[in-house]
Amino acid sequence: MDLNLSAEEKLLKDSVDSYAREYLASRRKASMAEPMGFSLEVWAELVELGWLGVEIPEAAGGYGGSAVDSIVIHEGIGFGLIVEPLLSTVLAARLIAAAGTAARQGELLPPILAGGSRAVLAHYEAAAGGDPEFIETTAQASGGGWVLHGRKAMVLDAPSSDLVVLSAKLAGSGELALFAVATPRLAAGMTACGTIDGLRAADLFLDGLAVSAAERLDGGAGAGAALAAVLDHGKIAMAAQALGVMEAALAMTAEYLGTRKQFGVAIGTFQALQHKLADMVVAVELGRSILLYGVAALAEEDPDRRARGVSAAVVRMIESAEVIGTHAIQLHGGIGVTEEHMISHYFRKLAMLKLRMGGTDFNLARFGAG
Repeated sequence: MDLNLSAEEKLLKDSVDSYAREYLASRRKASMAEPMGFSLEVWAELVELGWLGVEIPEAAGGYGGSAVDSIVIHEGIGFGLIVEPLLSTVLAARLIAAAGTAARQGELLPPILAGGSRAVLAHYEAAAGGDPEFIETTAQASGGGWVLHGRKAMVLDAPSSDLVVLSAKLAGSGELALFAVATPRLAAGMTACGTIDGLRAADLFLDGLAVSAAERLDGGAGAGAALAAVLDHGKIAMAAQALGVMEAALAMTAEYLGTRKQFGVAIGTFQALQHKLADMVVAVELGRSILLYGVAALAEEDPDRRARGVSAAVVRMIESAEVIGTHAIQLHGGIGVTEEHMISHYFRKLAMLKLRMGGTDFNLARFGAG
């Protein structure tokens, strides 16, 4: 697999980088101040730029971009700390395209890809410990439909979504089933909250939620495999975001060391601080290398090999993120933990991405089990 950027991918990267820098400089604060926690104007721009469609297969109405296209976009999202719900919608749309019946795809995907409808994937549960196969939510057959019981934890961007794709196990058979439910139907069981990196999320309480046969997304066969592939895609996208965050934090820290003075000289001339900055440079380059390994793993036809490769990338990225986060705060000193300084926002983004990627323990276990 050739992971060198093609001419088209270089153009995409230039466009994404330019947009991310402009967004960070002049639009992020305004986006976060919007009632939904992001700007509908920016959202429309991202859709128009093709950032949503590039990650969706052509057969489903998208542009059918490569995994490299995806990481280019998400690296920019991390660098710019973009709060608009692109990844949430991408994952839901990819799952609809991979596991949805033809009828459900035709109904749900066109408004999503046009930007008029935002969807999220509600899968992880509080006791899962990062394990995507852990599902306690059940669907009990009732009449011509089902009744759902369970809880989905910290569903990112759920409060501002229009559609929620839910995973559950059918009572009795244990078969995985997917349901696409309009968000207003879940409002009574939704507890919304903010996250430390400036996004919005919600816990979903599904006890007694009745869903019709028409709301089932999948046809029954292959839903589990499709879900696993989509979740692995999401992990590599988040790893790309982490790389973008780390690049920005490194640049910001290097600039700070060159301008902050003590005893009449820039603190960047102190050897001990130079060593920490060197550690940060190494951590970023290791993260960049392992991200490419993770991208290559996504192309594996064997799901176990794909899972091991993705988990390896996640573990290495988390290790790099820990180096970048701690060193960046230490080198900035007290100002680094204030709301006013952007380095604190990068630190918090890295902390949340480490959790969303499943953490070190689970990914090490999954890598070792292969």
